[in-house]
Amino acid sequence: MAYEWRCCLCGYDIRLDTTVIGLEAAHIMWFQAGGPDVESNGLALCVLHHKIFDLGAFTIAPDKLEVQFSRHMMGSSEIQSRLLAYQGASLL
Repeated sequence: MAYEWRCCLCGYDIRLDTTVIGLEAAHIMWFQAGGPDVESNGLALCVLHHKIFDLGAFTIAPDKLEVQFSRHMMGSSEIQSRLLAYQGASLL
């Protein structure tokens, strides 16, 4: 509910009736690393953004809550432009 049932990065919000599809809760500070299992330590991300977030492809700058992508992220020019379009963007 915190992100209105959509990815806080790209706005993905597919539903089948009232069932949300492909949206996951992601820990900002991993639970395994001692991060609390609370809403303020979570992000609603689509499955793609959750996976690449967990792999370190991007992070959230804590002072401005802006998206910062790794300079090591690679892919086709289309993928680069689609993902890097969120560089410096604020979360929804």
